[in-house]
Amino acid sequence: MRFRLALALSLSLLLIGVATWDRFAAPYEYKAPSVVAIEQFGINGDSYEAVVQDFTEPKSEEVTPPSTEPLSNTDIVGRQMIMDYITIAAGGQATEANLTNLANQYVSSLPALLTFHKISYADLKTVSNAKENLRSYADAFDQIYIEHSTRINNVLAGSNIVVSPENYYALIGKSSSMYEDLSLELKNLPVPLLLASTHAELVNIELSSAAATKAVLKMEEDPATGFAGLIHIGANLDHEISLLKEIEQILKANGV
Repeated sequence: MRFRLALALSLSLLLIGVATWDRFAAPYEYKAPSVVAIEQFGINGDSYEAVVQDFTEPKSEEVTPPSTEPLSNTDIVGRQMIMDYITIAAGGQATEANLTNLANQYVSSLPALLTFHKISYADLKTVSNAKENLRSYADAFDQIYIEHSTRINNVLAGSNIVVSPENYYALIGKSSSMYEDLSLELKNLPVPLLLASTHAELVNIELSSAAATKAVLKMEEDPATGFAGLIHIGANLDHEISLLKEIEQILKANGV
């Protein structure tokens, strides 16, 4: 049952991922630029001289205070990429192959932009491997995932996530909260020792998904981290299925 439940849950999460991709990868509708008439130099006899004077005459020094707003990951990555390009170009190595390698290097580093607090084995409440504890764990585990899957399906059923940007962002915000709730419920579950390592990894997957959906929610403010969130959402689906299947196999091997 647990593995079938995991497949059903992943299908729900995949719908979120597809909607997210549709939202941000939709083809851009080109609009022809409008033509605006501007004043030509020479129509007014003093126009050209005024421009030259503006550039050549000394001006009072104005000191602009440095911005106190922290740089986003997109700002940092963009500036570093420009510096790397300048270094390559200065050395006469700005070939198509080198620039492609540089781009691939930055794309492969994007997932590292998403950070979250991971738990360890020691953060779990562990119990002995007695069959009664294994059965209690299995029952509670199933119930947690059933409720979580129901919440996700209910949210999806009432969300027009492709057509309405407002509904889309509302869905992503709710998804992040649901992942946080799921990770907390799993973390507080008494876990038999033989399942503790896999269970801790599963909790971290849910924490990662919570952080990823928050990053996607801020895609327009910090595109690099938002894209990292999309990568994690996709990778977490496969990893979660693998962990759930592993938990099911351990329980079956112990007669549960």
